[in-house]
Amino acid sequence: EGFMKKILFLVLLVFASGCAAFKQGGVKVKYPNPVSSEMRSEFSLAENEFKAQRYPQAEVGFRNYSQRYPYNALSDLAEYRIGQIKLLRKDYAGATQTFDALIGKTPDPGVASRARVKAGIAQYRLGNYSSALSYFDKTDPAALGENDRIKLGGLALAALDRVKGNSERKGFYDAVLLDSYQNLSESSIQQQYGAEAPSRQAVLGGLKSWAQQPATVGQIDSRFSTYKAKASEPYVAYKLGMSYYKAGDKKLAGKYLARLVGKYPGNPLAKEAQPIFAQLGYKPGKEAKASGKRYKIGVILPLSGKYQVYGANTLKGMECAASVKAPCAGVSNIQIISRDDQGEPALAVKAVEELVKQEKVSAIVGPLSSASSMAAAQRAEELGVVMISLAQREGIPAIGANIFRFSLTPGEQVRAILEAAVKRGKKLLAVLYPNSNYGKVFLSTTQSMASKYGASVRASQGYGSAGNAAAELRQLKFSVSQASAQAPLGFNALFIPDSYSEVLKIAPNLKNAGLDQVQLLGTNAWNDPSIASQSGGLLEGSVFLDIYFKNSNSTLVKNFVSEFQAAFGGAPSTLEAMGYDAIRFLGQALAGRKASSASDVREAVASSRGYHGVTGLRSFSWDREAQVEPYMLTVESGAIKETK
Repeated sequence: EGFMKKILFLVLLVFASGCAAFKQGGVKVKYPNPVSSEMRSEFSLAENEFKAQRYPQAEVGFRNYSQRYPYNALSDLAEYRIGQIKLLRKDYAGATQTFDALIGKTPDPGVASRARVKAGIAQYRLGNYSSALSYFDKTDPAALGENDRIKLGGLALAALDRVKGNSERKGFYDAVLLDSYQNLSESSIQQQYGAEAPSRQAVLGGLKSWAQQPATVGQIDSRFSTYKAKASEPYVAYKLGMSYYKAGDKKLAGKYLARLVGKYPGNPLAKEAQPIFAQLGYKPGKEAKASGKRYKIGVILPLSGKYQVYGANTLKGMECAASVKAPCAGVSNIQIISRDDQGEPALAVKAVEELVKQEKVSAIVGPLSSASSMAAAQRAEELGVVMISLAQREGIPAIGANIFRFSLTPGEQVRAILEAAVKRGKKLLAVLYPNSNYGKVFLSTTQSMASKYGASVRASQGYGSAGNAAAELRQLKFSVSQASAQAPLGFNALFIPDSYSEVLKIAPNLKNAGLDQVQLLGTNAWNDPSIASQSGGLLEGSVFLDIYFKNSNSTLVKNFVSEFQAAFGGAPSTLEAMGYDAIRFLGQALAGRKASSASDVREAVASSRGYHGVTGLRSFSWDREAQVEPYMLTVESGAIKETK
């Protein structure tokens, strides 16, 4: 119990920072000692044991780390992992003790909230429901990942039922659950959380009942004053608006009811509130409209040099999102100020300094290259400006609390592939991987995540040359002795994490090796038209994914492609789409706000949920990595098409 919903390749991104001080949610977090490269290396050894579910060895490694090194940010994560391991082995009293110690010493309020929810779970398992609630009620949901927010809401509601808690507290946890369910289907909620997470219908019913139940301002859960509601917003706005109206506070009543009537005119509660709203003299939509402020957003891309084409294409997507060139109709509150780094780290650092000191930008998007992103992120954190990196390298958000990353990680890809395979009844996997860092990362990520989704890796085989992989395929075929009617070979799905060009070399050997009947699975590196047109039907029915699919049936994608082509004369690729969504996301996150500081902008980015654009970007998780729901793709009748 207690696994994060999305296990990333390097979980040490959660708290690690090369500096001893950084900002967390606008609060400066100070650790007495920085994290050195030696510390990171030793910590990663224990972390790898944890991901491989070798918990006794992991616990020893985490304890050794805490005892060997002076207190630092990774010391907190080591203690947190030890608490998780105790939860897994059902040592609930011991887990509570570990999390209590962490809560008492950590300088990071986000770490404290994540420890509190785990301590609350431990107490709930012991049947100490009032004690569990004492932890839950002090937890900030904004500091949690989706999985822990759902645990928090579901178990808090169950504990309140046990102790006959008041409905006002239940209203808060119903709101947390409804907002956390935004990107989940009803079946996935029940599959992952069972009876400990009420259905969406039950949560919505509870929230509607709470909203319409009269209450004084003092009776309403005080956490609503700072809670960033999403799907629950119309119910929260109605409740607060009506309560302030009855208290005689017309200003705050108008604020909340204007939000309800302006943003959710079709909601039945908006119609109920309309007469009172009219009495207050407010105009519908007043609070829902953007503040009118335009934000300067710095963009760092390679606009000259050998990577120029990539930077130029990305910038076109950004300009489309900012409505720079007709007929693109994106957001209207963003002004793009670009700088050229030529793919060079030194120039990226210089660009950050110019954008912050001279242009006074509110945030920076980019760079593209990993080296430039690492250098730029270090300087951006020092200068206290939010930066959203577009690089593929893992570890960039660990530089500091102002640094985010928008890219499709191996963890996100493996999660989606495992879900797709299990949905098709293909739970027994083999992995054929290139002997490169890319292939080894996907192998280890799949091995560590498979069991969470009810799958298992039955065999794995590396290869040096895709064109000469026949021997490796035969070796893979005969490496599993356990067979069944559903999997005569011992596995019924074959995952090949390699590029489309290399997969096309492997495909002819699949039939020769007798592997043409297993379900083929791939990464976003498969997404090229030639995977369908040049494979001779050998890859029909295979399943892979990408962060963007230009031929999607999505109305948003169709409109984007049409507007982009009219504006720039060509179809947008993945880079254009990512540039578009990075700017559009920022524009929507900042809309209606009066963000005047880096902490305001960071809060806007971190708290924005349920985004839907042209890529799979949905939000940023508590470790500041993008949460992405990729497009699932297949080869059908010689073409790449969407699948589920």
